[in-house]
Amino acid sequence: MDSADDLDPKRLMGKAGRKRLYTVAQILDCLEDGMTTGKWEAAAYLATAVSSSTFAILKQRAIAEGHVVPKGKTWVRGAGSCSLHPGDR
Repeated sequence: MDSADDLDPKRLMGKAGRKRLYTVAQILDCLEDGMTTGKWEAAAYLATAVSSSTFAILKQRAIAEGHVVPKGKTWVRGAGSCSLHPGDR
């Protein structure tokens, strides 16, 4: 077997894993201040068809990054939410 000298293995390798279909910005676009988690998740599903488990992961990321904060049993945008644009994260 001969090796192909014109092929660079580093160029053939891509990033492992599946590409992200949904972003934190997408679910934040569905949030209206004062929404409960259920209403926010339903709005995100209608807008993007995001699954419940993916929504939960993205919501936790949004909380950790300060984009949303709880207010009683509802959610409001935090100080970090103004910098998000579609395609971020």
